[in-house]
Amino acid sequence: MNVLKRVATFANKAYAILALALVAVTLTACGGGGGGGQPPTTSPTTPPTTPAKVAQATLIANPSGFALTAGSSQSVVVEGGSGDGAMTATASPLSVCTATLTANTVNVTGVTTGVCTIAISKDGDGNYNPAETSVSVTVNAPSKVSQSALVATPTTATITVGNSRTVGIAGGNGNGAMSVTASPLSVCAATLTGSTVNVVGVGTGTCTVTVSKDGDSNYNPVSTTVLVTVVAVVNTDTTPPPAPTVSLQNDTTNGGSPSFAEDLITNDPTVKVVGEAGASLRLTYTDTHGNVVVKTTTMPASGSTTVSLTAGEMGNGWTSNAPDHPRYNPALPTGVNYLTGQIHDGTITVTATLTDVAGNVSGATSFGFTLDTVAPGQMDLSLGNPKQVQGLEVDATWQWQHIGNCGVNSPSVGNNWINGNGSTLDTSSLGNDYWVAIRQTDKAGNTNGVTTIHFASIICQ
Repeated sequence: MNVLKRVATFANKAYAILALALVAVTLTACGGGGGGGQPPTTSPTTPPTTPAKVAQATLIANPSGFALTAGSSQSVVVEGGSGDGAMTATASPLSVCTATLTANTVNVTGVTTGVCTIAISKDGDGNYNPAETSVSVTVNAPSKVSQSALVATPTTATITVGNSRTVGIAGGNGNGAMSVTASPLSVCAATLTGSTVNVVGVGTGTCTVTVSKDGDSNYNPVSTTVLVTVVAVVNTDTTPPPAPTVSLQNDTTNGGSPSFAEDLITNDPTVKVVGEAGASLRLTYTDTHGNVVVKTTTMPASGSTTVSLTAGEMGNGWTSNAPDHPRYNPALPTGVNYLTGQIHDGTITVTATLTDVAGNVSGATSFGFTLDTVAPGQMDLSLGNPKQVQGLEVDATWQWQHIGNCGVNSPSVGNNWINGNGSTLDTSSLGNDYWVAIRQTDKAGNTNGVTTIHFASIICQ
């Protein structure tokens, strides 16, 4: 009882209760309270233990596996589990599907074709271990559907060769590209700009223009056709164009007096033609030896153009005309055989005609001029003073310049030409030892090589 009194003095009631239990055990071990036995003994205190965690109830995903199409979603309801642990859901790989969790429902969305796994976990708590389950998801491509019909306006058309018309295209769905083809291309050609097709007639006949719109991930391809008939142009224009006018583009002159600017003598066979714009021009050059060169071109919108001869069309050579020569021509003088297919110096006749787009041919214009591409001969000056100009061609002009005095062995010719006057040159102001250069230009505009002359009346000191 003394023990009971000592224990009861503890401030904590829980410890007092424990002490009473210990006293009861001690008294029992001592065989009651009689006699003067051994002092009571006590057992050691055992600390409280944490109870072991147990497995949660099985997590059940419903459904546990399924298939869906890319872009669509499916819900998975999760049942089971125990305790207060949080639930999570993850998808892998995210390139195939995604997953979101709301309460106990997982929403799965297909991203692209493939297989993905949804891992669902419920954390453990003080009494339960974690639990998990998984769902296998197959993502398939969505089923494609038909586009709305492509509508061409019009569905048939008639055009003439060289002309065109447009066809509007409506309808279709999705992001597929649109394209156009024409067959056969010998009859028509087609181009696409936006949703408009331009059809051009190439040759007479019937052609099919096919307009297609590609499919995409949601839609199948679609196409439509337009039937085009191409007919010949009916020629209602029967009036020929006016005959062209022809003139020398460069009626060259030597700048003399009188002027030879319009004497129809030139070293440049280029002609200027004025006529109907768009018409086809045909020029025929004929020389006095019967050589012919034909030139063709289309008149520009300005109605004016120039036509010239190439170097290969200009005659600059001849061969021997003898009976044993392959090019012997008895109609030509013996020893001279002008090369055929080239135009040579002499009288040139140019014949010009125009053909308009309707096929009407104009009257012919005939134009003649003299072609002279040969430079005049070398000149000379007489002795004495004034000096006579020698070798001067009829109607030619001449020029001279003072190029050096005593002691100059190889004088150079500059550009300080002085126009000559008449047929004499007064050099009295140049002294007794000097150099002069002279040249002449014929009325066709050809200039000869420069002649240099040294005059010395005394020995140079």
